[in-house]
Amino acid sequence: MREAGAEGKTVTIAYQPTVDEFNVAGTILQDSLKKIGLKAELQAVTFPQYSARISRQSTMPDIALAWDFASYPEVGPQLNREYNSAFAGSTNYTWYSDRQVDQWLKEGNTAATATKACAAFTKAQNKILADHALLYIAYPAITVLSDGRVKNIPFSPTQQDFNVGFLRMAE
Repeated sequence: MREAGAEGKTVTIAYQPTVDEFNVAGTILQDSLKKIGLKAELQAVTFPQYSARISRQSTMPDIALAWDFASYPEVGPQLNREYNSAFAGSTNYTWYSDRQVDQWLKEGNTAATATKACAAFTKAQNKILADHALLYIAYPAITVLSDGRVKNIPFSPTQQDFNVGFLRMAE
């Protein structure tokens, strides 16, 4: 940190206090950053407050602990909402902006075939990854334990952990 000229700098961490994991994660992150020479300022926010903060680059937190999921598992709309420069400051939290990526997203979302859409989205993904547009510090998995009577819990990308409606008792 000293070499980078960042020692003693303050890092803002916005978090949603209604999510227990974020309270713990914020405290642990604050302590960890202190150990490497950074001051961390925890800022409790509601989701509407967080959305307002990221609507302007000048008020964006340095780090955010916030839930925001796509309502469907389709890659194109997900990439579009998170990386299309038209959505910078709303669902494009990183303010990522690349005209070529915007074009590939448009091509993919309007493609007549799945093959053409996939090709456009693959190009967009590769460029976004190469640009290091977003760095997840942690992305926890939800572990579900059950006894032997409950089997085959299918993953559901639209549910936070699993869709209870799909549970079946084992024979």
